[in-house]
Amino acid sequence: MNERVLPQGGPSQLSRAWAEPSPNRGRAWRRVIVSTWVIGLALFGLVGGDASSQAVAQAENANDTSADSALSPVLAKAIVQVDILDAEGTVVSQATGAILDEDLFVTALAPLRRGDKLLASWSGGQTALVEGVVLFDRELDLALVKLRPASETVREKLPLVDAPEPGDAFEVVEFGADRQISSTTATVIEKPLTPPPSDQLLCDAAPTTNWRGVAWVTTKGALAGFGSGEPAARAGESLAVTGRQLKNLLRRQRERVPLTLPELRAKLVTLTPDITQLFPSRKLAPAKADRGQQLAELRADLRFRGPEPTHPFLLGEYRTAAGWDLIEKRLVAPAAESASLRIATADEFGLEAELEAAGNGGWFLALGWVGNSGWVLSNVTMRTSGSPWHICRVENGVADVATHREVARTSWKGVQKLGLALTRNSRGEYRLDGQLAGKPFLDGVALPGYSGGDVYLATYVTKYGPMPVKVNVLRAKSFAPKAEGKPAPPPPEDKPAMDE
Repeated sequence: MNERVLPQGGPSQLSRAWAEPSPNRGRAWRRVIVSTWVIGLALFGLVGGDASSQAVAQAENANDTSADSALSPVLAKAIVQVDILDAEGTVVSQATGAILDEDLFVTALAPLRRGDKLLASWSGGQTALVEGVVLFDRELDLALVKLRPASETVREKLPLVDAPEPGDAFEVVEFGADRQISSTTATVIEKPLTPPPSDQLLCDAAPTTNWRGVAWVTTKGALAGFGSGEPAARAGESLAVTGRQLKNLLRRQRERVPLTLPELRAKLVTLTPDITQLFPSRKLAPAKADRGQQLAELRADLRFRGPEPTHPFLLGEYRTAAGWDLIEKRLVAPAAESASLRIATADEFGLEAELEAAGNGGWFLALGWVGNSGWVLSNVTMRTSGSPWHICRVENGVADVATHREVARTSWKGVQKLGLALTRNSRGEYRLDGQLAGKPFLDGVALPGYSGGDVYLATYVTKYGPMPVKVNVLRAKSFAPKAEGKPAPPPPEDKPAMDE
């Protein structure tokens, strides 16, 4: 496939009809019209030399203001509608993709978790079969998908640029509900805030569909970033990974065998053996780590709006500010900043932590986190009002206050063991059980709408600061997937999340 460079802008409204049969003829007609107009004005004395130059410049600039018309032919070949089908061939979800190579496109990972098959199509009506997912990244919530080679489909890859600068304008492009490409003009607000591969871009536009993948396309037809589809916490803003990260994904995918969606789903919902012992772990705490050293691997960025944005103690506006420390062979949350750490990815699972959370402040566990959605189990200790536990669902970066409620009150005494078990019953309902110091404190808390995803351990700032959490041991196990209609096995009575 030949790659072509797009012009800076498209034809103006006046000359578009002339330009359709032949681009060269359109440009010639425009030059004739502009020249005749300026010369005529000069001959009749209506404009002087300076005004003539200004008129020519304005006419030429008008030719560069319609980036949308110049981009449309390219986007029609480079932006893909992704249909996620069940085993019977019924569409259960949809997403937007952008072609990065002749037979590869990037799309959001989250919609692929529930399907069995994939079908790619273009706005012109062409379709292509899909071989499978060759690479996925949980942190970025992105997947690289391989198309089957087909000469009858016209495809065009988008060249990648590393990252735009703050203030740069571009188009946020996606497929709408009518299966047609739509775009919104946006501007970059922030450059990446953390080192690769966690860097992201923040723009001032929020796509209007269901957040299933968006492409950030420059006026020259290059791909500056791709968003998995989950919005930022503030209204009217959205996040995307940079072109630099997409280049890294392309480099990593070489020689990989495509996964079918059932195979992908099995990988996403199962905790692999090498991360069963989460901490202590050489992966998180290398033997040569210096005392108090803060490692990039111990940070995972979260950003969302909690149920109580102005409350001095409960979870409100949240954004990761720091990583965790390694001090005397323990994971230690920083004393003054919010910190978050991704500890696992699973569907049904058990978790046990031996930790100290006996000070004042707030901390939480994010469960089933996909993009900017999931459940949050938070705890705060206050000097006079005890230590309540709250639970809440977060949708697209904003807490659903209707789901926010207190579920328990406990007290900490030094180092204690916290055990959690998240299981699904025969009706497909997810329930959360918990023990603290061997005593139950959560009893079958319902999590409607839960699905498998990431699990985070995090602290948040209150009037007293964040909780000074210290972790001695962190273990996890995945409960085997169950066939539909069969009852879920009960978790162990004494240690629901223990995996020795």
